[in-house]
Amino acid sequence: MSNDSNNMGKFCKYINGRLACKDRVPTLINSNGSYAVNDFDKAELLQTQFESVFTIYDGTCPSIQRFVPSTTNLTSVTFSPVSVLKALKTIKCKSASGPDTMSPCLLFNLRHTLCSNLSFLFFSMKVFYLLFG
Repeated sequence: MSNDSNNMGKFCKYINGRLACKDRVPTLINSNGSYAVNDFDKAELLQTQFESVFTIYDGTCPSIQRFVPSTTNLTSVTFSPVSVLKALKTIKCKSASGPDTMSPCLLFNLRHTLCSNLSFLFFSMKVFYLLFG
């Protein structure tokens, strides 16, 4: 019974291949025309770029326009296993992986196994936020 679906080694190799970081940051050119070749110089150059385009947090919250009446409030959020399963069913296997490089097909195929655990995780995060947020 050497069915591919029962081959744990092949599965582990696939997962490890998806988790491995194979891409390297290419050589970057500094604003003065010099090249950033080593990892430290690349990191410094990228940090300088990010600092120049992103806002530095000053402790204030931006004002956000409200799109619903002030009498309308969200009082509860529920992440039931059924609702998580419903969301996982909408994943398209042919979609590109996200920044975590997790295969959408893996999430879709494991949806029945993951829905209860993810529901618990989301609920725990909500409780943690209510207690310590």
